[in-house]
Amino acid sequence: TQLGCDIFNRLSSSNGNNTTTTVPHKERIRKLWKLHVPSILEASRHPGDPDYSHRNFTETILKSLSPYSLLDPGVASSNPRRMMKSDDIERILGILVRRLFGLFQKHDKNVSSNTTIHVPPPLRIAVFGGPTTEGTGCRRAKIGISTKSIMSNPVFCGFPYRLENFLNSFLLPPQVLKQLRLTLGPANVDGGEFRLVEVINLAEEGTDYEYSAARVRNRIYPPLTKAQNGATGYGGGPPDVVIDAYGIDEYGKDISEIRSTYDTLWQPSHANGKGCFKENQKPYPVIVRAVLEDRPSTSDGSPVTSSIMTAILGDAVDDVEEGEMSFPDYRDPDDKEIEAGGVFGMAGHIASSWAIAFNLASSALWHCASKRHSHPHPKAKRRMYNHANCDNGIDSPCIFSFLAGPKGTTARPSAIASTLLPFIVENTGWQPGTDMDAGFARKGGLIGSGAGASMTLLFRNVTRPVRRLDVVSLRSTSHVWREGKAKFVLVTGGDFSHGKEAAEASSKSAREVTFEISADLNAGVSNNGEDQHVSYHFGLDLHYAEANESVGKDLLLRITLTEGAKFKILGLMLCE
Repeated sequence: TQLGCDIFNRLSSSNGNNTTTTVPHKERIRKLWKLHVPSILEASRHPGDPDYSHRNFTETILKSLSPYSLLDPGVASSNPRRMMKSDDIERILGILVRRLFGLFQKHDKNVSSNTTIHVPPPLRIAVFGGPTTEGTGCRRAKIGISTKSIMSNPVFCGFPYRLENFLNSFLLPPQVLKQLRLTLGPANVDGGEFRLVEVINLAEEGTDYEYSAARVRNRIYPPLTKAQNGATGYGGGPPDVVIDAYGIDEYGKDISEIRSTYDTLWQPSHANGKGCFKENQKPYPVIVRAVLEDRPSTSDGSPVTSSIMTAILGDAVDDVEEGEMSFPDYRDPDDKEIEAGGVFGMAGHIASSWAIAFNLASSALWHCASKRHSHPHPKAKRRMYNHANCDNGIDSPCIFSFLAGPKGTTARPSAIASTLLPFIVENTGWQPGTDMDAGFARKGGLIGSGAGASMTLLFRNVTRPVRRLDVVSLRSTSHVWREGKAKFVLVTGGDFSHGKEAAEASSKSAREVTFEISADLNAGVSNNGEDQHVSYHFGLDLHYAEANESVGKDLLLRITLTEGAKFKILGLMLCE
């Protein structure tokens, strides 16, 4: 970490001296921005624009910005809520430095080709949010986009993809990559192999904070982000950083009932067994909130969030959209309608990638500036012998889980079926299926058809306590789905594996919880007359002591369609 700060301090100073320690933080940040404007412009070239035909467009909106619009003006030592915690900064810098050293070691010509070298993974960032974060509206710009360019796909136009490209291009610019290839490896090495940062966009229209918090807490990520044979591509485990960008699309909406659901992620973890020392526990992901405008409190005056870094994007987005006005109106040569929707267009997506990166740099600079004259204190030696009792931070804490959809764990109905099959003891009317009635993101799921359809899942002799049940279901204004209602019955601590007598005897100590979920979305219809669909999340916390007592016993979950003709379950999670 000290080496990471030494490198960062050199980046933030033109002559490498330490005189900036007496300069206010705002001035150091302004200096950092001005020193690197040419590099920022070059690093902002989109991979889908090899000739950089968007250079003038990008340069215009870059010049319309100031470091003060990129950074929350409230950032100061007196307002630590806006800054990342020191431990988090050191962790991120450590990941980047270890990754860089690992790349050098892997491609060192002096290392035997028979030597197996496991390169540390890159810094992994997962982004959650609504339609704007998903990329909606990004193609709205006063400049053309070639249909052959990947930019024509909203996913590759939006700020999460741009953020990954920008961070990698800035930290490892082309000339450095070229030298790496010449010095350390063959000329045909894939540039992606040298990534220091990976960003995966998990944003989906129709989801919310609770949905993403359940995914982060239960480590429910697509297969492409899981470790496989030590792979270091887009895989290798849960993210190190989570960007919560729902605040972008919620701008201007009532937030009186909203609080940071990520606060639960800092609660003491029960997943670690006895004897797992604190220094050996895997930390939770670093959480960054991205919002358009700071709204520090709810209607009752309580803070919306108190413990996570906040990046405020509104001023930067306003500035670049004003700068974009200097360009003439763009007319699509095929007279196609320019994409609507989204809180902002391409200029806003570009600015958002800069603003988030700049906020991260601001926190690092604030932290590292205090390290200029300090000497690292020797840390106590880690007690390594008790790792077997510790949560490794990678494996899911769930005894059972699935999440349908292209960004879930089971993209196909066959995958849902194979997940359910070992636990089904009774089923009449529930089948994995796919349809486009509710859109692409929610096309797959477990579908109950016909009133009275029932399915029972039995988990025998559970080996770990289940303290949480998360259900994700479809809510819709469509007549196909809105009449549906399902009843869930969860029984813990029973014995359903040794006959009727054993089941009756265990009923005295077994615990039963019952609830119903409706598929009706009380949102009317959108302005264009189309039905709306959302992924509704319901979470149930089970009593801690009762969960412990249920270990070694059976758990039963029965789902019954009580009203309507159809009901779709998008995800189920039974987790510790």
